Amino acid sequence: RHGEAEQAEWVLLAQLCGRDRLQAVELDAAAPAISQYCNLLLGQCFGGRFALTFRTLDAQGREVFDLVVRDSRSGEERELRLMSGGEQTLILHAVRLALTLYAKERSARDFRTIFCDEVDGQLYSETRREFLAMNRAAMRLGSFDTMFLVSHSPEILDGADHVITFTHGSVTLT
Repeated sequence: RHGEAEQAEWVLLAQLCGRDRLQAVELDAAAPAISQYCNLLLGQCFGGRFALTFRTLDAQGREVFDLVVRDSRSGEERELRLMSGGEQTLILHAVRLALTLYAKERSARDFRTIFCDEVDGQLYSETRREFLAMNRAAMRLGSFDTMFLVSHSPEILDGADHVITFTHGSVTLT
């Protein structure tokens, strides 16, 4: 009997922690905070032009997880996958930073550094300055001290507080 009772408890625990229960509740709770962070960051980058929402049901009522972006200029909503490469890059970076901010807020740890590796590759030259503004906003919102951002872009390097250069077996800091 003891083994059967214990097995029943494990089955119940597995059901409660499954996709349709605890995970769904956690995702439902996280989505508003993550989209709020994302929209704050996009506001720094685009001045409020784009706003992101998460769509969790399609027109037929099936579960989906789509990133939907509203463009205040045109008034239209588009799925992220239908946007230009540069717009996708900026919005996905805002989502990643928003996830970072949410994770830091939910953890009991005071992370002080963000690491990003070549996330600006598809951006136009003039958009990279807005990209820097978004990164600085994320640092302020999350009380981060440092962001290590790997980039080959002159606009990013010009806007950086410090640049670490690796060339011919040497490292320089400017």
